[in-house]
Amino acid sequence: MELATGMGVFANGGYKIQPYFIERIEDPRGNVIYTAPEVVLCDDCDPQEESPLISEMRAETLGDNGEPVVLAGVDPETGELSSDFDPRDAVTQLDVVNAPMVIEPRNAFVMNSMMRDVVRRGTAKTAGEALGRSDLGGKTGTTNNQLDAWFSGFSDDTVVAAWLGSDGLEPLGRREAGSIAALPMWTEYMQTMLDGVSEVTPEAPSGLKQMRIDWKSGKPSSGSGQSLMEFFFDDNVPHGSSAPASTSASSGGGAAVGAAGGSAGARSVTAAPTTRQDQKDAVEELF
Repeated sequence: MELATGMGVFANGGYKIQPYFIERIEDPRGNVIYTAPEVVLCDDCDPQEESPLISEMRAETLGDNGEPVVLAGVDPETGELSSDFDPRDAVTQLDVVNAPMVIEPRNAFVMNSMMRDVVRRGTAKTAGEALGRSDLGGKTGTTNNQLDAWFSGFSDDTVVAAWLGSDGLEPLGRREAGSIAALPMWTEYMQTMLDGVSEVTPEAPSGLKQMRIDWKSGKPSSGSGQSLMEFFFDDNVPHGSSAPASTSASSGGGAAVGAAGGSAGARSVTAAPTTRQDQKDAVEELF
């Protein structure tokens, strides 16, 4: 639940929404005695302030002395209800709950964009292909020795976290990573949730610039070679020009440009993975 709550911040533009389990309560006669409050996005609310939902729960269950609250019309010894007990008196109804902004919209959008790339061409590519959508984002996760496998992802209005693991320390098995063990569950669930729902691509907030960069160096690219479009804060755009990665040692003690765009000493880099498949193979050899 905590992971889904955090992922929701990237999906909704930077707001923390307190999740709830109960949407509505009705009595045997069909009378509604409780309805979950409406969530209102709040730009200037204090994110450190306790959620009203938590405060409401504490007030309804514990008194000032820390002892459980005894409801009117309930026998404290037997728990039996009297004839004049009204369940509506036992529930405090909140009409509105504010969701505070915890990160700025630019930050949320950039993270959203990065996670949509995970589904478009990253470790969750199979989900994007199976669902036939380009507006989904998320992140796979695998703990050491394949003890847990995760995939947490989102659409425009739905956030879902899928987990597979054991309560002990038994490994799931070799290569049972998030993209293999957890992602199929997420994909099947979202297939039902998104049936008949149109794609919604978030709009970039002000203060961002989209530009083409070299995918290896991260520097601006003219479009030649392997490049991609990325979003950057206006005050933090990359500068300079991309340079090809060096595939041999520099001579005379000079510096060679590494795959990350920085400078490397006089050393050979011929053994470094140069393609995405080489990088994947190198990672798999670790397990």
